[in-house]
Amino acid sequence: MAEIKKNIFDGVFEKVKDFTEDAMKKTSEIVSDLGDKIDDGIEAAKDKVQIEKIEYAINKKLRELGTAYYKNAKAGEATDLDAIVAEIDALYAEIEKVKSDDCEACGEDKDECCCETVEAEVVETPEVTE
Repeated sequence: MAEIKKNIFDGVFEKVKDFTEDAMKKTSEIVSDLGDKIDDGIEAAKDKVQIEKIEYAINKKLRELGTAYYKNAKAGEATDLDAIVAEIDALYAEIEKVKSDDCEACGEDKDECCCETVEAEVVETPEVTE
């Protein structure tokens, strides 16, 4: 009789052990997926902030361009506004870099790229001048 009880206990114990292992494995998978999604969200938020900073700098340059044009037109002077236009174009290019999913070093998709530069890649935010 003791042997039967032991076998029943061992069988129940094995089932509980298997169930617990399966639950732990599933929990681990869920936590891993959640972590990946959080990382993706953080990266998207960083990119959005970076783009907003660059757009702010663009708007400042556009105001500067408009002000310079107005002052010169009012005074009847011709000026070279190409430098401001070039700065604005460079800022738009920075936005495209931030939005790009390609590695700057090799041109591959950042998610599939094996370059070490992807981890260290930081897009510099242009300085905003008054």
